[in-house]
Amino acid sequence: MKAALALAAVFFLVIQAAHGEPAKKKKAPSASTGSSAPSSAVLRAEQDKAFRALDLDGDGKISIAEAAGNAPLVTRFDRADRNRDGKLDRKEYDRLVARMKKK
Repeated sequence: MKAALALAAVFFLVIQAAHGEPAKKKKAPSASTGSSAPSSAVLRAEQDKAFRALDLDGDGKISIAEAAGNAPLVTRFDRADRNRDGKLDRKEYDRLVARMKKK
């Protein structure tokens, strides 16, 4: 049940990223500017959490089976799997998420 909820949360974040909609996040004000933009460390932590939630077996890679239910990830999986091992390692996943955020 916990894994299903985590997967649903990740799916929601990926869908928002794919559509260019920012996920609702708590924004900490910047010490220098007083702005409320999230820091790169916060964004990286959220991406780490999403990756770990998808990596159900904890092997450090996401298989197509682990990505099931996450339509944006599944549809881009083959293209993102650059070494063709059937799994997305962290680098491949990060590249995919970055591309999805640009669109």
